[in-house]
Amino acid sequence: MITKEQIVSVVCEVCDVSQSQLFAPGRLTKNVRARQLCWYLFRDLLNISSTFTAIYFKKDHTTVLSGLKRFDLELEHSDEAREHYSRALMMLADSNKKAA
Repeated sequence: MITKEQIVSVVCEVCDVSQSQLFAPGRLTKNVRARQLCWYLFRDLLNISSTFTAIYFKKDHTTVLSGLKRFDLELEHSDEAREHYSRALMMLADSNKKAA
């Protein structure tokens, strides 16, 4: 089973950010996109609500909702976002197979 911690770890590796950068309050684009990818995977793979995600990341839930919408658009228009999303899914699937 995939965990929140695995998602955070994989996203940090895929997006080349540290966990402290991922959870930092700043709005550096690289960190924001990594956070949004985390939120997207939390929702899609773990069925975690935006409210819980907001608490986990110390954000307002409307910030998470906005980030999810933006990441949806990024997936439609950005090759980099699609690449990060695909790599994260593959890495999570691989780590899940190894654990089984």
